[in-house]
Formats: sequence, structure tokens, C-alpha cells
Amino acid sequence: MKKVGAGLLPINKEASMQLHYACVLQQVIPLVCFKQDEIVKVELESGVHIDGCLHEIDLALKGNDSRDCHKIAVEM
Repeated sequence: MKKVGAGLLPINKEASMQLHYACVLQQVIPLVCFKQDEIVKVELESGVHIDGCLHEIDLALKGNDSRDCHKIAVEM
């Protein structure tokens, strides 16, 4: 946010920011995976049904291993 606010990272649309952030996450995620079977996927503009309504999530992280599954929604 600070880089965008200071004009160091030009963003003219929300989609540009989503794409930049997704690219950064794709590069950093392997640094925080500690098990061989961990898999993390970054999805842009995912649709999720909540209480019968379809909601769009700007960026979703979906991670799993042999025991657990985690989902994180990021709204820009």
C-alpha cells in the first residue's frame, strides 16, 4: 500500500493491483511452505456461495497438505 501511495508502483485499476499482489505471493509462498506435501494456490476473482448468494473474492489463497485445508480471502 505504501508503494502505491507513494507512486512507486503505478496502479490505475483494482485488477492491476490484484495481479501485482498475486505475482508477489506466487514468488513468496514457497518460502513459507515447510512440508513436502503442502500445496498453495492463488486464485483471482473466485466465486463463492455464501447463504445462497454468489460473492466474488478479489484474491483467494487455498492451501492444503495431507491433514488440513485452509482458505484465505483477500479483498482489495
